[in-house]
Amino acid sequence: MVDYRETVTVAASGISISAQVNRSASGAIADSPLAPLAGVAGTLDTRTSDSNCVCDLPGHSFIVNDIVDVYWGTTGTLRHKMTVTVVVADDVTLDAGVGTVLPATTTPMIVSPRLEVDEDFDGDILEAIAATSDKRGHILFATAAEATIVEVELTANEMWRWVNGQGITNPFAGQVVAKFYISSGAAAVAAASVIGIKRST
Repeated sequence: MVDYRETVTVAASGISISAQVNRSASGAIADSPLAPLAGVAGTLDTRTSDSNCVCDLPGHSFIVNDIVDVYWGTTGTLRHKMTVTVVVADDVTLDAGVGTVLPATTTPMIVSPRLEVDEDFDGDILEAIAATSDKRGHILFATAAEATIVEVELTANEMWRWVNGQGITNPFAGQVVAKFYISSGAAAVAAASVIGIKRST
């Protein structure tokens, strides 16, 4: 038997409420520590469309067909799953992807490789799952065919989670996860964790 426990405290206006969440199941998802590679800091040089641009990325090591996550600004401004289509010295052309439309030229950017983690589970038997990172980041759970199941931005040092029985629909219902991808939204290696529990049937 595997246990999932979390303690939640809410405090406001001098009032504090605390409670503990407990779930038990027979299997575990446990990937910690994870170390998504540092992103590369640069600048958006040429904006061809809302989903195509050329970035100046000094010292990068990207090659054509790499899939990257692109961050700028603060929370809520990122475009993930972009494809590197052309590389000419420090100039890297990025295309497609999903998320926020690209910003204006001269915007500082962080372009990040994704760490792939092989983790299989049936979403219908999930009891609880949580993820965290000490840097801003992004996590994407995918099928074996690379279809996106769940994707979420991770705020630095905050926890994203889902727990069965709390009135929130299971975002993994009806899906089988084959892997997930996680990236660092900073020009630094992130320390990240994903943990959860699942029933055997």
